[in-house]
Amino acid sequence: MKLARNIGIIGAFVTFVISPNTNLDPINIIKFFFLSIGAGYLVADYKQVVSRFKSGTKSYRYFIISTLVFVLFQFVGLFLSGATLISQIYGVFGRNTGFLTYLALSILVLLVSTLENSQQIREVIKYLLVVTCFEIVYGLFQFANIDPYSWKNLYNPIIGTLGNPNFSSAFYGIVASLMIPYLFEKSFKLRMRFFILIVIGILFFLTIASDSWQGTGLILVSAAIYFLTIVRSMHRTRTFGYLIGAIYLGITALVIRGFQGDGPFGTYLNKPTFTIRMDYWRTAINTIKHNLLFGVGSDNFGDWFRLMRDEETVKRIGLGVATNTTHNVVLDIMANTGLLAGV
Repeated sequence: MKLARNIGIIGAFVTFVISPNTNLDPINIIKFFFLSIGAGYLVADYKQVVSRFKSGTKSYRYFIISTLVFVLFQFVGLFLSGATLISQIYGVFGRNTGFLTYLALSILVLLVSTLENSQQIREVIKYLLVVTCFEIVYGLFQFANIDPYSWKNLYNPIIGTLGNPNFSSAFYGIVASLMIPYLFEKSFKLRMRFFILIVIGILFFLTIASDSWQGTGLILVSAAIYFLTIVRSMHRTRTFGYLIGAIYLGITALVIRGFQGDGPFGTYLNKPTFTIRMDYWRTAINTIKHNLLFGVGSDNFGDWFRLMRDEETVKRIGLGVATNTTHNVVLDIMANTGLLAGV
């Protein structure tokens, strides 16, 4: 129970903590600092991972081993990639997703995986709900332009304590997606389910108001998957589930084309940033091809972007535009620390 509480507190604190007026990056550096400290504090509970490893299933052991191998590849890459050690350990400015960040996240995921009973899970969820309530209220304040702090923000004002409307939207989408199944939880009173519906509605509204499709899309996809799961679980409608699945795939293809400005949804969903991100993904794939084993160095993709981009990318965004991330976590890991680490 103590471990669950500590994980909940650390997760909540890292989400909340910001440092305006104290440093140039008031979001990433301070969160990176406390994430590293929190993960270091949790290392003391490593015996729980060892105990679970001994008593766990074969698939769970594979999970533990693969996570440790991932950390090992990250570590070895520090010395074989050719990038400077400091930039790899701490990550680039404005991102801080270097070796220490992935080490901290690996420690967290290993310890979270030892939480087995519902009481422990509820303890973590309790802190997630506290964070959600705060982020909802703060997001509504920002939507109404009554944020107590004047952020130097070039984007949509709904950034929560995460510094970016895309991140806030994604957070709202994740929480709403987790809540959707509880709308149909028969053990919950009708009043509670009605309250959950209202909260999901507010979260959905905030994802739209943030002008970021990450959260909105996540909620819609999660609801669709949950509905398909219900249909597939009913014996009489199982065949109907295949038809729904095919419809989902068709709609997904049209939506992806819509993001690129094509197809029937192009007028409504056209997002130039989506097309640009696809340019980034192509550049990442090209980087991976040329640095298969250990990548270009943890969080060092930005140093290789101009070298690995293609002519189409240059035409679209110009010679002067660059990025220090692939905008895709898996591709980011593969480009920075190698194909096997990404796998």
